Amino acid sequence: IEFTKYTILPSGIFSKIKKRDNILLELHGERDLGILKMWASRRFNSAMNAFLQCVKEICDKLQEKGFKPAYKINKSKDKRVTEIQDLSMQFHSETNWTKALKYMLTNIKWILSWMAQNHELKL
Repeated sequence: IEFTKYTILPSGIFSKIKKRDNILLELHGERDLGILKMWASRRFNSAMNAFLQCVKEICDKLQEKGFKPAYKINKSKDKRVTEIQDLSMQFHSETNWTKALKYMLTNIKWILSWMAQNHELKL
């Protein structure tokens, strides 16, 4: 699937997401950055939210074919329990961030299961 704003660059634990304007966002953190920690965590947050948008695009495309995700992915901030708003670590408690990751991973699991059962469909 080709995403509208991003390209996922898989590379094991050092995977990245490239924005259409060629900016690279790292899907991994760095240890012991000291003063650069704030800048690095902002880039990680951006990468995680970009990945979430890629998952949302897949969900949206599959919904046209009958797929129903376990959790909605929205940009709204109404904080409903069944929705994922964003994956930024710096603005959420660890509990909320962990819950958002759980919801995203559950959606990915449902996508894989649905695709396995409907493998003859073209995206």
